[in-house]
Amino acid sequence: TAPITFGNTDTVQVRFIAPISGLSSTVVMSNDTDTRVVGAFYRASANCAGSTTQDINFDTKMYDTHGAVTASAAGTGSWRFTAPVPGLYSVKGNLAFSTATQSEVQLFKNGTLYQKNIGWVIAANGQGSFVAEIELLAGDYIAIRTSASITVVGGALNTTIGTISVHRLAGPSAIAASESVNLRVENRAATPTSVSGSNFLVPFATKVFDSHSGWNGTDTYTVPVSGKYLVSVQIAQGSAVAWTVNGGWNTYLFKNGSQDSMISQAPAQAANTFSNGSYGAIIISCNAGDTLQIKLTTSATFSLNNTAGLNVLSILRVGN
Repeated sequence: TAPITFGNTDTVQVRFIAPISGLSSTVVMSNDTDTRVVGAFYRASANCAGSTTQDINFDTKMYDTHGAVTASAAGTGSWRFTAPVPGLYSVKGNLAFSTATQSEVQLFKNGTLYQKNIGWVIAANGQGSFVAEIELLAGDYIAIRTSASITVVGGALNTTIGTISVHRLAGPSAIAASESVNLRVENRAATPTSVSGSNFLVPFATKVFDSHSGWNGTDTYTVPVSGKYLVSVQIAQGSAVAWTVNGGWNTYLFKNGSQDSMISQAPAQAANTFSNGSYGAIIISCNAGDTLQIKLTTSATFSLNNTAGLNVLSILRVGN
């Protein structure tokens, strides 16, 4: 029929070209990637158990943008966060134990131990924070457990005890020409570093990786590309020292020589002789050429533990 008449043995060939996102490239169009905020914040409203086989149950929702958490009734059962979209996620929170047992905090992924010692609680009524970053695919789930069988203190609404927050930092694909900027350095000094006084500049002389050679080899990082940066710091004390009540240390992030924010605390709940530790992370906006440093202010002189993997600074560019 019009405009073309086909015969009995005629054939038709059609050729076309179409872009297919995701093939042979890690770059996607912005309208094809999930740019929504993914975040959840939960707390334990009652005391609950923790162990190497028992998930800590953060039963009460403060917010959950994607309904990503499944939790049991207060004081019982388990808790898990299931990633609704793929990406790099930050996991952090605060715990206190009523059991007279010290324990590390552990991160489990899909039911299997993913990372040990993301935090540490020293003893009964001691309080400690935990922090980690983890790459998740849609459908992967995470939970928090402990290395010892303990009782986690449930927090009231006006406290920060017994809480967890999970936030997506970045997607798995680059948009346009953005690139990965990352650093991990450690303090493994043969002679343990002695920390004292106010604004002690912490050295991290062992470089694990540095994508853009921004580390000066000792204590300062120069930002190579403008953007938002996630700065994570883990500080571990070596030999035990005598701490006074409400003593301890604070960890600060300095930008261009001035204090920007406090990342973590290591408080002493009672006068005693023991080793302490702190963990924390924060996102900061930087311009190319800005410098970043970690400083401690402490109430007592102490030495850093020089075991690999205990005193760590990591920096990761997570956005523009």
